Amino acid sequence: MKLYIVIALIACVCSFNGCSNDNTFLDVTKSTATSVSNDTGTNDTGDFYISWQKSLGGTQNDEATSIEKTNDGGYVVAGHTNSNDGDVTGNHGMGDYWVVKLDANGTKQWAKCFGGSDFDRALSIQQTGDGGYIVAGSTWSNNGDVTGYHDQMDYWIVKLDAN
Repeated sequence: MKLYIVIALIACVCSFNGCSNDNTFLDVTKSTATSVSNDTGTNDTGDFYISWQKSLGGTQNDEATSIEKTNDGGYVVAGHTNSNDGDVTGNHGMGDYWVVKLDANGTKQWAKCFGGSDFDRALSIQQTGDGGYIVAGSTWSNNGDVTGYHDQMDYWIVKLDAN
């Protein structure tokens, strides 16, 4: 089991920070980080630390599924929420897309729910050239913000303006 956790952590580090092709790996089995390079045989150590962290949501299930760095140096996060309290307002029903904009320090700038009375789940978000955002996911709703529903679960793509 420990091997799988290490692999998952290394994969996570690679996906967020990018991994080079120089055979450098991060040893996450110690209390401090050790960069191990197969090319030079040298080790550099340093402590792991959290620059900032943010817990957002309400009293029900809330899950982030996508995050993207924005042009202003902040972040936009998309996922879904079943809450309608705490940080979450405007939920339309069983579950909505929940889009949250954070500044570079993790301070919430705004948050918005999108969806209908059934279950809606955002899976991906990207900033667009005009400063807005494109959100992709799925919907079971046929009301509220959702139009053109075809039955069962459908793709639902939402374009948001910069405001």
